Amino acid sequence: MREEYLLDALVDYDVEPENPERSVPNPERRPIDHTLAQRRAQLKVLQVRYGQALAETPLKARTTIQKFKKAHQALEQHIQRLQKRIQILQEKRQQIPKRVQVKALAGEPVLRLSRERQQLVSCIKMVAYQAESDLLALLRPHYARGRIRKEER
Repeated sequence: MREEYLLDALVDYDVEPENPERSVPNPERRPIDHTLAQRRAQLKVLQVRYGQALAETPLKARTTIQKFKKAHQALEQHIQRLQKRIQILQEKRQQIPKRVQVKALAGEPVLRLSRERQQLVSCIKMVAYQAESDLLALLRPHYARGRIRKEER
């Protein structure tokens, strides 16, 4: 919301240094978490494909699991490679601490809006959101696309 409305800039630019002892999520974990999520999604797709192949194979052709595995060997190998990559990423992620103190972050000192200013800005944002929601509730009955269908409830 900050980027959209720049309400913080309307108040002022008064900042204060962040508490160096405060614990924050470790930014080094973010890229690994992102990659891990992508790999898990790929694995799910491959597993679904493997399951569909099993379901579509006629019962007579499935008399032995060896025949099925031989027919879908490439897909099974791809799944196994992806599972190994996921395991390696999980082990790598476990070695990185979940949270670090602000003082451990490299680069410029971390700044934030002064506490009083931040509370004022947060209050303005909450009031604006509530007013927007109330206005939408008042206008919704007058628009056909705004009505909630019984199936959606």
